[in-house]
Amino acid sequence: MRLVPIECVKDGCFLGKTIFDNNGRILLRDGVKLNSSLLRRVKQLGIYSIYIPTSTVKRK
Repeated sequence: MRLVPIECVKDGCFLGKTIFDNNGRILLRDGVKLNSSLLRRVKQLGIYSIYIPTSTVKRK
């Protein structure tokens, strides 16, 4: 699993680690398939990096 900046995450990637808010409530569960709308919303919440399973991270 790798911590990846939101700008580098592509549509269709899966979330590797559950995202919680400050009160411990779940915002997005691990394993959810990400799309541009979800990524935009996560960024609006002030989250700029997320965990992605290593197998879905493209290397240059």
